Amino acid sequence: MNNDYNRIFQSSMSSTGSLNSSVRDVRNLPFGLRLFAMLLMACMLFSLLVPLASAQSYQVQYTIYNPAVNTAPSLASVMLDPALPALEYTMTSMQYSLNSTDGSNGVWNDAAEGETPFTPAQGWLTLRLYNDPSTAFRLAYISINGAGADGTQQGATIGTNTTTGTESTTSNTGSTTNNTTNATSGSNTGTSSANSSEGNNSNSSNISNTPNSDSSAVNSGTTALPDGNGLYTAQSSAPGQLTVTPRKESIVQQLASSSDRIVPIVIPSGYTTVDCVLNGDVMQALYDGQGGIRVESPLGDYELPVSGMSRNALLSLPGSTSSLQHITLHIGIAPVSEDIANAVQQVEQQAGMKAIGTPVQFSLTGTGGSSAPVAINPNMLFAATGTGTGTGTGTDSSGNANPSVPEKGRQLTLHPSSSNVNITTAIRWNPVQKRIIPVPTVVNRTTTNASNGKSQSAATSNLNHAGQSTNTENANPSTTTTSGAGSSSGSNDVVIHGFVPDGMYALVQSSKTFPDVASSWSKDDVTDMASRLIVNGEDGNFVPDREVTRAEFAAMLVRALGLADEQSSHLPKDVHTSDWYAGVVGTAINHGLIEGYNDGNFRPNQYITREEAAMIMSHAMDYTGQSTTLSDSQVQQQLNRFSDRKQVSNWAKKAVAATAKSAIVQGNQGRFEPQSHVTRAQAASMIRRLLQKAGWINAG
Repeated sequence: MNNDYNRIFQSSMSSTGSLNSSVRDVRNLPFGLRLFAMLLMACMLFSLLVPLASAQSYQVQYTIYNPAVNTAPSLASVMLDPALPALEYTMTSMQYSLNSTDGSNGVWNDAAEGETPFTPAQGWLTLRLYNDPSTAFRLAYISINGAGADGTQQGATIGTNTTTGTESTTSNTGSTTNNTTNATSGSNTGTSSANSSEGNNSNSSNISNTPNSDSSAVNSGTTALPDGNGLYTAQSSAPGQLTVTPRKESIVQQLASSSDRIVPIVIPSGYTTVDCVLNGDVMQALYDGQGGIRVESPLGDYELPVSGMSRNALLSLPGSTSSLQHITLHIGIAPVSEDIANAVQQVEQQAGMKAIGTPVQFSLTGTGGSSAPVAINPNMLFAATGTGTGTGTGTDSSGNANPSVPEKGRQLTLHPSSSNVNITTAIRWNPVQKRIIPVPTVVNRTTTNASNGKSQSAATSNLNHAGQSTNTENANPSTTTTSGAGSSSGSNDVVIHGFVPDGMYALVQSSKTFPDVASSWSKDDVTDMASRLIVNGEDGNFVPDREVTRAEFAAMLVRALGLADEQSSHLPKDVHTSDWYAGVVGTAINHGLIEGYNDGNFRPNQYITREEAAMIMSHAMDYTGQSTTLSDSQVQQQLNRFSDRKQVSNWAKKAVAATAKSAIVQGNQGRFEPQSHVTRAQAASMIRRLLQKAGWINAG
């Protein structure tokens, strides 16, 4: 029973009690006055009974509206809980009104931090930032006893759901009955009738904090919005679109009851455009609980380990204060537009690749207050560690210490629309340059055996042949792969590795072969790296024995790590911005993969030696999270494997030992040949092993 009803009821009982004593006094009056008094008391009694009767059928209906695109993020995150009733996720920098019509008139009330209770009244429930009418937006229309925004009856009664367009409708009687219907993303224009005489609607989705089933049951043309089994609240403004806001209490409970520190926010099928809003209280809870969020949508997943993020980086967002409570992050997953998808497909076809499914846009934006959200480079949010081991005392100063790289950043996963496809890799689309950039990709296939129904997950290989190695440079570690063929069925999860930025990603199928490596020991390595767009051919051949320049080696490695061309303020003296390799050299320098010689030059057109390649690969091992730390005795133990170990330069010994121990750079018939030049086949082999050892591509 709500407060209004209580006040009416209590007032009625108090007045009726005093009426009894008045009746006894009337008997002592003359007949004329007695008749007049009796009529007067009858009118009084009638006036008291009418409000009492109307209070017993008191109804509140909320028609919820979604914020516009330009609505302030903090306001857009506010949710309505009609069961209390209260506004959730409010801040003291906000105000609300129950009678404003233009964002400036009416009575405005200051919101509280976290939750703001209010008493329902007929009219628009409007939000705005403090004393700023330009930010106002209408969250809901409140109708009392079915009166609509235009003054007409909307016909909402207990147990009856009314769905119009994309709106969500809630009916309450007092505070004891709360039936909610959510629209089917704007596609439902029908009206559902009561499901039972008691008004118990099994198709309703309660907006209150009571966890509900995450099913999307359909009844009489109405679909309930999901809530992730109580983990989040949801709103939908268009078909296939869903905005979810995790609940702090549910997140805390999940972290307390599970050893997994990443909380999954599961989005049901049918919703391909997803915006996950992480409010300040949820951010603080994840930070304190050493946890993170993984938004799992039908198109892909976005995993964000919040507790590993730099607090200082978060607090540097526009409008932020010294508290995480005012930080709001948005994780976005959505299909790209048709125009972009066609442009990507055209470039893929030109590169000899087949597009698989629709490209997906991953985004992370954030704000520290009422400011508009800004795009965030997720890799800049995570703590870094420097593990470089070079000393820079030799001929090639690329041995200098490797700059810090993130220990653990966010991870992206793509879900292909069909499991019966052979996926080679994922690519990132650069909309400015209109080019595709390969990214390190692992394809995990979950198969279900038709005979026993059991599932098995394995990393699949995009190669359907096994090469025979006759050169120790090609000695790949033994692996087990599954092709998913036969009587099994399953699905693919494509995990993107590396510290790649957000953006547009797509899946492709590619198979590049070259006649001049058909019988070579390097066949598998070259085929895999070429199919992933990491190495290129020359006039239809690969030319495996041609020696590689330092610029060419840098270009291969940058592509292998999923990095794009970057400008650098520390370009060597002999590298000019007009050179074709300026971008890859700049990227390699920025990420601590190479530097140059002590004289300030890079010598891009000079052939790279095997010990120089070992030094660069040791930096790449650091970058991909592989250990390069060896004691002096371990370094000597690895060098002792090679009969020409005395020819290894002092500055390169640790790098040669580390890469040899990991089988990334190997020797040939017991010799390392440190001063020999690296061939194209050897470069492809080294880079492929680097990625496999890091777990950034499939093994085998």
